[in-house]
Amino acid sequence: MKEIVYSAMYRRKNVDFITFQQYHGNDTSFITHIDYLGFEYGRDAQVLQLDMVYRLPKNRNIALQLFYMRHGEVDFLTSHADANSHTGATPSGDIVAETYKVSISGEYSIDNGISFVDIRIWANQNLIGMRDYTKSTRRYNDLRSDTQHTLRFSLII
Repeated sequence: MKEIVYSAMYRRKNVDFITFQQYHGNDTSFITHIDYLGFEYGRDAQVLQLDMVYRLPKNRNIALQLFYMRHGEVDFLTSHADANSHTGATPSGDIVAETYKVSISGEYSIDNGISFVDIRIWANQNLIGMRDYTKSTRRYNDLRSDTQHTLRFSLII
């Protein structure tokens, strides 16, 4: 799947396409979850994502995901007045945050591995890079990176 999204108006004068949901926490507390209605990265982002899955015999697969995002300065906490004052192209502002991610994952399933219980093993490796681009100086700075490893084992009855 390939998805390219350009500026969609999530924050306009007198209209707010941001949702607030409350979830019950421990005791009497509530957790508020803020999200965009529609595109998950908001209006001030350009995103390119490529997902590939290769299915192998005997319940196995290997997947690759390539992700790139340029995000401007308009976010959840930007006021309507500031969001509406931006008339240029997306991403807005002088500093653009760029995110790169390469994910490799694999899954292996064993039907009836233990009597009538199915076994699934899933592993994922992510390499994430982030940097900021300053439009006025045309320079990249603040390079950050991270690796994430995930291993999941499940028994399905």
